[in-house]
Amino acid sequence: MRKRSNTEALRRMHELRDIINACDPVGLMACGCPDDEYECIVPTVFRQLETGRTPLDMAAELGPHLGQHFGITPTQEALELLFERASDWYRRLEHE
Repeated sequence: MRKRSNTEALRRMHELRDIINACDPVGLMACGCPDDEYECIVPTVFRQLETGRTPLDMAAELGPHLGQHFGITPTQEALELLFERASDWYRRLEHE
């Protein structure tokens, strides 16, 4: 992938945050939390995508972190959905 400008990188981080929010792996958005509630995991998820981790590997790594950080353990299905959508999004980025 080519080098990104700061503006482009920020746009991509916001897009990824929107994907995470839409998947809402621990139900925070459904409870009315602010849009930046999952902001803390966006860089981690992006790095996982950049290094080619599989959705299952990403779920196994991030699931326990979410449980510790938010006090709510996400289901495996919620994590798999999140990382499948994030992986699809990242593959599209590679072709821009």
